[in-house]
Amino acid sequence: LPLGKQRSEKLLDLTRGKDFRLLNAQLSLFNIFASVLTVYVSRTSNEQNIVTFGTPVHNRTTPDFKDTPGLFIEFFPFVTEVKNDDTFLSLFKRVSTKTYDFLRNAQSGVSSPKLNRAFHVVLNYITTDFPDFNGIPCEAVWHHPHHSDSSHHLRLHVYNDNTDGIKLYLDLNEAVFNEHMFQTAPDHFVKLLDALIENPNQPIGQPSLLSDTEFQQIVIDFNKQHEVIDKPVLELFQVQVAKNPQAIAVSDKAQQLTYAALDEKSGQLANYLIKEGITAGKRVAIYQNRSADLVVSMLATFKAGCVYVPIAATNPPGRVNDRINESQSAIILTKTNLAGNLDQLQV
Repeated sequence: LPLGKQRSEKLLDLTRGKDFRLLNAQLSLFNIFASVLTVYVSRTSNEQNIVTFGTPVHNRTTPDFKDTPGLFIEFFPFVTEVKNDDTFLSLFKRVSTKTYDFLRNAQSGVSSPKLNRAFHVVLNYITTDFPDFNGIPCEAVWHHPHHSDSSHHLRLHVYNDNTDGIKLYLDLNEAVFNEHMFQTAPDHFVKLLDALIENPNQPIGQPSLLSDTEFQQIVIDFNKQHEVIDKPVLELFQVQVAKNPQAIAVSDKAQQLTYAALDEKSGQLANYLIKEGITAGKRVAIYQNRSADLVVSMLATFKAGCVYVPIAATNPPGRVNDRINESQSAIILTKTNLAGNLDQLQV
């Protein structure tokens, strides 16, 4: 995704102003993209107030170490607080302060594969501005390695070769981003970047991420309602079961369920909840990926007269632990592949 010379020049102009000027332009640009990425993650995921992403550090923090040959690149988690009243500028200043602390503490040898699983988002800022090598002109070009890591949901590569403008590369995990999001995510990110360039003092929640087409479809068309439906969800569901029992009600990559099958499976699970003493009014935590079984669990909770507490499978274990304890859930409905995450939780 090329940003073009005009947009890239506007970003460089920001780095020269007093509000965004740091030790050098590259550090300012890193913090600008870190701020926009933080806003994007905060507005499009469950990480609304605390955003974590990983970023590589070359770990040459002392003059002597800079003369040491070898590859010392390691990933470390970068954690930023996002406040409800933040503007782009206030968030940039907080991110910049975090960056100095981050670089000061990112020591060689501290990173580990386990630490690299502490984040699902990656920011990789690449600048290739090299002087001549022994009098010979030197040109460096970054090539996307096409490496993948299933634990990463989103990776943003910012490539600044100081020639024809900044280029962005977005790696999107297809297990997290559907086909529509693949098409819209780059545009949404650039909309936030343009909003920062246009007015850094505006609240981070003010710019719309939607294109004109998306706004018409989501805000206007989807909200057209010709009649007021004031009936419980279960009653509406049973109407569809009676009218279209063999129609597909819900599907995912692993299975598809008709209305009749969905009614049967949710009824069986509801009976299990009641048998286990999960009486009406109690809270049921549903810790699952988005799937057909998630819908089964929700309907079963309704049928048992209970309240469901949704917990996204993408949440880190600590947040899952807090959500379950705070909700005082009587039982947790999860899948085998996620159950292992609950072993260390205090629930």
